[in-house]
Amino acid sequence: MNWGWQEWVVALLVVICVVRTGYRVRDFFRRVKSGKNPCDSCSCDCELRNLPKHERGDCKERSHKTNKKCCG
Repeated sequence: MNWGWQEWVVALLVVICVVRTGYRVRDFFRRVKSGKNPCDSCSCDCELRNLPKHERGDCKERSHKTNKKCCG
């Protein structure tokens, strides 16, 4: 098998991509296991990332509406 420099560069890039992808997947599952938000490091805006913020805001609105007056 006689590889030229282009094949070595392609092989190196594939290995780098596989290692990087493996690291990100492992990091994602480590964050889920520790109870942290796995989407904290995401650069894009997605529904899963905004879910905790939306739920917290919703709870605040509900808590203000359910306050009872003690004297009438």
